[in-house]
Amino acid sequence: MPGEWQVRFDGGRQQRYLADRTAVLRYVLAVGPHAAGPRFEVFAEAGPVRLADGSDGGRQFTLVEVIDLSRPGEAERLRAELRPPYPYQLRLPLAPYRFVWRDEAAVDAEKSATDSYTEERYRHADGSCTVIREYRADGSYHIMSDRGEIELIDNANDPYAPDPVSVVRLA
Repeated sequence: MPGEWQVRFDGGRQQRYLADRTAVLRYVLAVGPHAAGPRFEVFAEAGPVRLADGSDGGRQFTLVEVIDLSRPGEAERLRAELRPPYPYQLRLPLAPYRFVWRDEAAVDAEKSATDSYTEERYRHADGSCTVIREYRADGSYHIMSDRGEIELIDNANDPYAPDPVSVVRLA
């Protein structure tokens, strides 16, 4: 994993050192519209430079990417990389739940497990994904989706509900 990152732009006349790739992308998107040119060279810190006598000769950086904001869709690609993979998330405490699809059901499903949780991953015809994780330690759920809002109808905490099972509507 690289340490510091370097961005060079304006034909190499300007450079900035940033902490991580996320900072690089945010910087390029913020400065890009005002820069003299659309090309940004991104370098990651590589191993230290060793001199012939074995002593430390400083830092070296390796070119890892060239971002050209004049390319169609390049700025949107950077924005998409900065977005969380699942913009819709819901954490559910221990309670009985029934999961239902709001619209069309998924076209593909796969189940996996680790020592800490079981996971069901549902793919939809449009390429979107919904993930349901059940944590073994406390029985809680974490639902993640890039498809749409997740709705909770909390019947478990309603003493007057005819059905004591809470319903989670997945988009």
